[in-house]
Amino acid sequence: MYERCLSAALAGADAVLMVGGRFNWIFQFGRAPRFATDVRLAQIDIVAEEMTNAADLEFGLVADCAAASEAIPMRSQAGRWRRRDGLGGSARH
Repeated sequence: MYERCLSAALAGADAVLMVGGRFNWIFQFGRAPRFATDVRLAQIDIVAEEMTNAADLEFGLVADCAAASEAIPMRSQAGRWRRRDGLGGSARH
């Protein structure tokens, strides 16, 4: 039952943030049918090479996973998000 629920959740997700894990063969390298064809993938890992090994990431962060996981909600609540490419009118500076 758990496997079916997990598969359905991943296949129906708009975005997936992998924290300290790998988009390896178990996760079909971030591709369909495990994930939707238009899923947005992000990854936090302490190993920089993991950002280019498998999945087509939209966002990769090389950092300690525990520290980054704690910082994300704090920054989003403080409205301290900024895109470096200058796109995205809803981003706060």
